[in-house]
Amino acid sequence: MKLAIRKSDGILILGTRGSGKTYALTYILNKLKKYKWLVIDPVGAVSRYNLDEKYCALMQVDILDESLDNIIERAFQLGVNVAIDEVSEFPYAKYSGIRKLVMMARNWNIGYVFTSRAPADVHKSIINNSKYILLFHIHETNALKYLNYFLDFDARELVSLSNYEFYIVKDGKTIMRNGNPVRFRIYDII
Repeated sequence: MKLAIRKSDGILILGTRGSGKTYALTYILNKLKKYKWLVIDPVGAVSRYNLDEKYCALMQVDILDESLDNIIERAFQLGVNVAIDEVSEFPYAKYSGIRKLVMMARNWNIGYVFTSRAPADVHKSIINNSKYILLFHIHETNALKYLNYFLDFDARELVSLSNYEFYIVKDGKTIMRNGNPVRFRIYDII
C-alpha cells in the first residue's frame, strides 16, 4: 500500500530507541524531494543519515534554544515543511511555533514530520492533528496506556513489532486486515 502524502500532511512517528523511527523520517524526507524541508535535529540523530541538501536544511537546535519559534515562523514565511526529530524534547506549552505548526500548517500548505520515543510526552493535539501516525515498537507501560486513548486496537500489540516494522494510523483509524493491524515496512508505503 502506497500512501498518497500531500505537502500539507502531518506525520507523527513513534517508537523506542533503535526501532527505526529516525530512519523512517529520513526515508520519507528523501522520497518527498518535491517539497523543501527544514529539519530540526536536537539530539544529532538525523545528521548520521544522508539527506539531499538541495531539499533539506538540517539545523541542530538545542532543546533550550528560544529561537526555535523564530525558526519555525521563518519556515511558515518561506512555505517550507518542517521535520523535528524527538519533538517531545520541546515542551509543547513553551514553543508557540510548534503549536502553530500543528494547528495551522495545513491552512498554509505546510506539512510536518515529527518523531518521538516518548509518546506520553507528545501533546494530544499533535496526535489528533497528524494525518498519519507510524507506530513502531513500543514496550514502556505508561506509553502503551497513553496510546490506548487514541488507538482503535490494543496498544500492547506494539510490543510484538520487530525493528523497522510499524502500524499506520490514518485519519484516526488504524489500517486493518481481518480485524488486525497490518504490519508495514517503510519501503512498502512510499
